Amino acid sequence: MIDRFRVLTHVLRQEAAFSLGVAGRRLGAAVEALQRFDTSGKPRVLPERVRLLRNAAHALSACVIQREALGMRDHAALSTEYAVTSEIWHAMGISEESAASPQGTEGSQQPR
Repeated sequence: MIDRFRVLTHVLRQEAAFSLGVAGRRLGAAVEALQRFDTSGKPRVLPERVRLLRNAAHALSACVIQREALGMRDHAALSTEYAVTSEIWHAMGISEESAASPQGTEGSQQPR
């Protein structure tokens, strides 16, 4: 008789590995797009670069969340494996609203 718990555990591990792989590929693609822009010689203040930086930061956030959900707490490997810069780490979590109003609104507290 097949142990249903073992089968379910196996399927869940496969899904976790797949989703972590997808998050990693998205992060790699986003960082690569930002690097291509930076090496193109275009000014770093263009809205296109801001969009690429936000995409990379969002992909980093998704990858960190996926890793955390799987119990992986050491994220230093992301910086080396995917060439994640400190700029991307610092941009993680910044939205247009919080960038436009860094102090937030009265009565609300924003995490730092």
